[in-house]
Amino acid sequence: MGMVKLGEVMNYPRFFPALAHTDILPYASGSKRKLMSIRRLFPPEIQRRFLISLSFDEEIHYQTNETYGDQAGLREYDKGLREPEEVFVDCGAFHYKDMEIPRLNRGTVVTPTGTIRHYQKRHYDRSDDTTFFLCSPDHIIRKDMDEDESKERTEWTLNQAEEFIQLSKEKLPSAKPVGVVHGRNMEERLSMMESMIDVGFNNVAFGGLVPLAGDKSEVLQQVAGIDSTSSGEIPYSPLHLAKSEGCSVHMLGLGSPDWYKIFLNLGIDSFDTAKLSQEGAKNGLIWEESKDLPDESNKPIKSNQLYSKSQTKKMGDVQWSNTDPRTPIFPQAPESESILDQNPVGGYFRKSICTSKKCRHGPDAHVQDPRMTGSAGHNMARTIINAHVFQSMMERMNNFCELSLTEDRFSDWAPMVLE
Repeated sequence: MGMVKLGEVMNYPRFFPALAHTDILPYASGSKRKLMSIRRLFPPEIQRRFLISLSFDEEIHYQTNETYGDQAGLREYDKGLREPEEVFVDCGAFHYKDMEIPRLNRGTVVTPTGTIRHYQKRHYDRSDDTTFFLCSPDHIIRKDMDEDESKERTEWTLNQAEEFIQLSKEKLPSAKPVGVVHGRNMEERLSMMESMIDVGFNNVAFGGLVPLAGDKSEVLQQVAGIDSTSSGEIPYSPLHLAKSEGCSVHMLGLGSPDWYKIFLNLGIDSFDTAKLSQEGAKNGLIWEESKDLPDESNKPIKSNQLYSKSQTKKMGDVQWSNTDPRTPIFPQAPESESILDQNPVGGYFRKSICTSKKCRHGPDAHVQDPRMTGSAGHNMARTIINAHVFQSMMERMNNFCELSLTEDRFSDWAPMVLE
């Protein structure tokens, strides 16, 4: 079988932000927690798609048919998410990675029948116009796992996948079943990829790579049989086979700027990440000191007090500072002590500006305020903040690729955004 050339077709991967427990906003005091988004706060690319795991108990509201106003009547907010175009749902295999028998949060054993039932009840029946990518049940296989355990998990994953794809065709005919490929090395992943394609999967995902995210050569070797993207061609490997068979390929859990650059070269179709907040905080895009809601002794009152704590940070070998308040890193924040402006759903959502190309000319302001990174009601904004930063980052990186800029400029978030 022939080689697949790196970068032969410029394919911009679709980004599915992973919504998690810390990315929720309570709808009402004392009510069951519901995953929410405020109308038009996500940038357009982010509104259209997201990833959620069955290991989360939160309920998704696909329809935006209920509204309520803020205290001053300045804006109405939609309950629920704008109906997305695409939703990627997985089983949350890292939640049960140490279990011999995979179980979800409430002790439910993971089976193809149960997974289909969950997908249908929580997602598929909620929206007629959304394309759902639904992962078959999978089990994490670590690189250092012994032969017997690896073999057991491989057989379990393949048996689940074969039953799942048949049930999916019967029960969820318009959904796109996704076979999740695991293995300790390239050879094991290739064998599983062959099996997934043989039973009929046209959509595949590489799973279990998050622990290896810092070792790019190992990930590339397992997925594509190469050590770097400078080799020019992809030999026969799991990725080569998938692309040769016309499969759509998703990367589960890898989503840093470095990885996005690699995905462009590999021709990856989509990816997700739940680490936007961590990446942003690590690189100074979020005020690190507000991991929990600050108390009165350390809560900044004015924006200049806040940003004085954040403006100069050490980022690897790059020391940087920025004084422009309208960049994705340092937005213009309100200097107000009113209750409305201190409310996480009130003032900041109206007054901070997103500067990504697709948002900055729109009618609505988007939250970019690092004060929104505490606990409880503040947590939803962590996803919004980073979704906007990530959107701006992807726009700029795509521009770099179109200009054939090949130098390695993508190792940190802020230097890339500030260029």
